[in-house]
Amino acid sequence: MICIFTDKEKNKSMKKIYTTFLIITYLTGISAYSQYLVSHQLLASYTQQEAYDYLVSQGLPAALIPITNGLKSYKIVYNTVGWDSSATIASGVVFVPQGLTCKSPIMVYNHGTMLKRSQAPSNMGGEYLIGVATSADGMVVAMPDYLGLGESPGIHPYHHAHSEATCVIDMIRATRELSVVLGYGLNDQVFLTGYSQGGHVTMATHKLIESSFSSEFKIAASAPLSGAYQLSGVQAEVITRDSSYGAPGYLPFIINTFNTVYNLYPSYSDIYKSPYDVLIPPFFDGNYSIGQLENVIPDTPKAILLPSVLSDFENNPNNPFRLTLVENNLYNWSPIAPMRMYYCEADELVTYLNALEAKNKMHLNGAVHVESVSANPAAGHQDCALYALLQTKFYFELYRNDRYTVQVQTYAASGAGIDDGMATAIPLGGYEPYTYNWSNGMQSETVNGLGSGQYSVIVTDANGCETTAYAGIGTIGLPTYTESMSWTAYPNPANEHINLKFEHQIEKGMYALTSMQGDVVHMQALTSISGEVRISVEGLSDGVYLLSVYADGKHGNLRIVVQH
Repeated sequence: MICIFTDKEKNKSMKKIYTTFLIITYLTGISAYSQYLVSHQLLASYTQQEAYDYLVSQGLPAALIPITNGLKSYKIVYNTVGWDSSATIASGVVFVPQGLTCKSPIMVYNHGTMLKRSQAPSNMGGEYLIGVATSADGMVVAMPDYLGLGESPGIHPYHHAHSEATCVIDMIRATRELSVVLGYGLNDQVFLTGYSQGGHVTMATHKLIESSFSSEFKIAASAPLSGAYQLSGVQAEVITRDSSYGAPGYLPFIINTFNTVYNLYPSYSDIYKSPYDVLIPPFFDGNYSIGQLENVIPDTPKAILLPSVLSDFENNPNNPFRLTLVENNLYNWSPIAPMRMYYCEADELVTYLNALEAKNKMHLNGAVHVESVSANPAAGHQDCALYALLQTKFYFELYRNDRYTVQVQTYAASGAGIDDGMATAIPLGGYEPYTYNWSNGMQSETVNGLGSGQYSVIVTDANGCETTAYAGIGTIGLPTYTESMSWTAYPNPANEHINLKFEHQIEKGMYALTSMQGDVVHMQALTSISGEVRISVEGLSDGVYLLSVYADGKHGNLRIVVQH
């Protein structure tokens, strides 16, 4: 059971809880951080159809979102450390797929800017629906509330990179502990993404894991989305601009954080003009939304600052506030795991130059798997989220080890009635060792003594993930290849178009054609389709592309070669 206190009661209660906790820890000799999960509470349960209905009710284009399973969501409270390294708690929501025998990867989704504690994802607010949409396609989703939001006491340290990252890392640990309690299977992959502030959080988490916890966590890929990675540079221009800004609350939010964390100014009267020195501070107790804060401040952010503070920020390279922004920049390092930053050129709140500057600097630092991609040049900050998230979905598909295909290499029988054909199943992805169950009862990777006809094989990897592949043995002594799909795509290689052919009528689904760099070049919903769908590849560069098809709750991938 989770108890809800007023802020004053919560602070007193938390001090008592942690005093007791640390005493018990000392007496028992157990590390204070050997256990992260404190409590869990079921929030909601969705069948596959209920997940679809929920997403439609929230206005998402559910026809473009693969829904392959039901899920449950759990609110968790877990141990972590605050911005000052003191013991504290945080909360979040974990989404768990249902009905799977296959072990799932964890995807962490980090939400955007919020100020009011009760709007956190674990209260089914904010971006909760993103967890539903992602977990309904086989991923365990960990969505942290962050420090100072949800059940976490104290201030929310907005854009404080280190505490953002430690809070997320401990959420992943708690999610792993929850898997033991609930009995769901996890593989070793961790995917990281998040939008707006969540882009900054994602970048901070990726960086801290690779610098300090690479043996504990395997980052499969990350996708920071529309984040402010260069706080002291291109994003800082927001502070000094003379024009209005669509989110003026960002500036006092970050000033409140850094003044608390770094003790920059003796009082808010040394930062803000009157009456903002009195009006602004009360909004950071967790009870007010960012919109309520913005109702009492001007649309031009710098208008709240004392002239002396603004002048020093503009002209002094050693200005204390500027130096704290530099400390929390996240563009000047070299990621190892694949990273794809999505942005929109028309973003009026977080300039797309953050992503370009980060990519350029990371390449100079030697990073080889970092890209920045426009999700939609015409989309503003709010609309950009949908485009960026959809493309992230297909980018992550390139790296998921719970999704793999099986290629079958066949050698035909030498003649009619002669049983000397052969087939070999070749898993592309997944986890070794594999088991094989052929339709003729054989259980090896390669089967011999086959006559002409149709065969199938169920391949199961070490994590219980199954894929079915099909093989046709003819009478021509040349090798052919059959992919593990109930649909086919031809020609392959393709020149002008691809024909996507289904064996049965498709009531509901979608397909996406993605470049190996993660760009979604074609995407279309499928409704009541029988026969074939033609996909044009004219105008595409030569190379390898991934065709992902979701049809009536089933999923498959096929590598397509475009060759003009």
